[in-house]
Amino acid sequence: MSSRIGIVIYGPEKSSNFLLMQKIHELYRGVAMHDIRHLGGGGIEGINYCEFQIGDIIYEFYVPPSESALKVLREKLAKRASAIIFVAPASKAYLDKTYSLISELKHTLFAKLGPEAEHFPLIYAINISKRTTIVDMEPKDLIEALRLPHESIIRVFDIDDETAVRELFGTATHLSFLWNFSKKQYFIELDEEFKATESKYFKIMQPTEVISPEYAKLFVEERARSRETPHPRIISVSDSIKNKLARNYINEITLLKFDSTVGYIPSGFIFGAGKIVKYVEDPTRIAELSIIAKHSIGTLLVDGFTTVGFIKLADQGLLVLESTIHHIKKLTNIVKKLQSEVSHLSSTNVKELVGALDKLLS
Repeated sequence: MSSRIGIVIYGPEKSSNFLLMQKIHELYRGVAMHDIRHLGGGGIEGINYCEFQIGDIIYEFYVPPSESALKVLREKLAKRASAIIFVAPASKAYLDKTYSLISELKHTLFAKLGPEAEHFPLIYAINISKRTTIVDMEPKDLIEALRLPHESIIRVFDIDDETAVRELFGTATHLSFLWNFSKKQYFIELDEEFKATESKYFKIMQPTEVISPEYAKLFVEERARSRETPHPRIISVSDSIKNKLARNYINEITLLKFDSTVGYIPSGFIFGAGKIVKYVEDPTRIAELSIIAKHSIGTLLVDGFTTVGFIKLADQGLLVLESTIHHIKKLTNIVKKLQSEVSHLSSTNVKELVGALDKLLS
């Protein structure tokens, strides 16, 4: 049975919150369950709504009206949400309305969550699209004018910038998922978000620390040793298998083995450009991959586009298949079938794993 997670796109009238929903629907049409629907009321009085299914999670996106008379409707949606994207135009003309809506939203969240509201997945999305509004403020000036705290999640986007919109979608779905299913991991991710915001938008005076040259040398050497990761060996496969992988929109296959001291490390690289290998070697991404592995299918936060499937092996190793969000249904079917075929094999049974792939793919 699928779990449902609600995400609300908030913002003043003409802030592009509905355009953002349209852009998300356009980019993720492959996993959209229906076209954008308008619920209740006519024109600007109703709620715009759409759903996206990624693996066994259904993400429900809502855009409520921003009129003052419909405050109760916005409050109900905000209280049900697991994440909120607040679209703030980088325009002086919208400052008062934006500030008023942020105050209203914070009051609503505090009424629901109490002090925990400070840690709720609230993403401030600063809109710098000149197509939709008169942009006459720099993001830093807007942040200061709105008095956003250092401990905030902030993204800057242009409605025509596909990468920025994908990052917004990826951040909202990932954090809302963790808020519901893994609070411990959520707070780890939230701390990283706060650090990124502080370093990018707020001036921080770091204390100067003087260390001896000898200690500095030892520190650098130890840090280098701690980052050493065995380079995965390239596993050769026939052109026939490569063609089958390409026809099934599989861009990369990587073998991971489990080491109790460091976790998962790449042990074999069968096909592709090495994106998953680089992800696994980045310690800041391990938590994200672990969450996806738990549910077998997921989309990488870095772009909200790359989709990976995990097949669990007998020795705790993993076979990782990489595709795109547009082909998530095909990838899901392949992962399910392959899991039943190779779950008894270990990460060292390379020949058998490749053989199973060859047999399964058409």
